[in-house]
Amino acid sequence: MLRQIIKPTTEHYNLHIPKEYLNHEVEILVLPFSYPLDKETKIIKKEKKSLAGALSKYANPALIDSEKNIAWDRLTKDKNDLS
Repeated sequence: MLRQIIKPTTEHYNLHIPKEYLNHEVEILVLPFSYPLDKETKIIKKEKKSLAGALSKYANPALIDSEKNIAWDRLTKDKNDLS
């Protein structure tokens, strides 16, 4: 891959194509480029958020034990049906 950042002073620019790209299809893009305001690479740190407990406000504690039993009964029934 060839990448070059230039500051053109005219509307025309001669582009050097590397030999390994000759007789191959290539894509040439011209896009505006801008540096960060302080001209230093800024690293954005993203906090890793967990989804654990995200729906806890919708939980009904009275139903949790019965849901566990229902899930276990369904699992064992499905497993026995496959046999």
